[in-house]
Amino acid sequence: PLDAAEIGPARQAILEGRAVTRSGPGMRPEAWSRAAEQRGFRSSAAAPMSRAGQIAGVIAVYSEVPDFFHADSLAMLEDLAGDLELALTAIEAEAALAESAARYRALFESSPQPMWVHDVATLRLLAVNDAAVRCYGWSRDELLAMTLADLRPPDAPCDTPEKGSSGEHGLDDDGIRRHRRKDGKAIHVHVTTHTLEFENRAAELVLATDVTEQV
Repeated sequence: PLDAAEIGPARQAILEGRAVTRSGPGMRPEAWSRAAEQRGFRSSAAAPMSRAGQIAGVIAVYSEVPDFFHADSLAMLEDLAGDLELALTAIEAEAALAESAARYRALFESSPQPMWVHDVATLRLLAVNDAAVRCYGWSRDELLAMTLADLRPPDAPCDTPEKGSSGEHGLDDDGIRRHRRKDGKAIHVHVTTHTLEFENRAAELVLATDVTEQV
């Protein structure tokens, strides 16, 4: 069985998995007790913090007043440990989400096929990859100042792109469309789209594969 007299309160809280308190002679072991007393501590309390069912750390508090911590103090300390656990979980989830977004952004930027994201309501281009810049001839800044209508030849209709049959994973096959490059040359692209939220707005991710030579 655990001999609490041989360990400090923080370690005891970790080993027992519960909040504990120490005061006066109970502030042992001796080396730890002397160090605590030199700092003016006369009582202490500690509560473990768990992550995914495992003890991940401990919160320890100290007082210069003997027997300062009682049952209500331990309950508050356990509540604080629980709040910190939730906060750390939220921080980790946000970091994981940011990491996932960075991976998808890297895939988007490195794709050999032209890709862009446009606003569903205004059709304005919100993001374009390097392949789109190479394919269409405009610079990134120029493309980001354009809408889908600017990518179509003057004689093409300027309505919202039609939706083809919905495929797997929420993808829509919009078929082959006629677009234009900056130099005025017409090209044919096979368009696949996927709806998403981008910068808090309804948007579509578009993959435009140049099939001019096959048409």
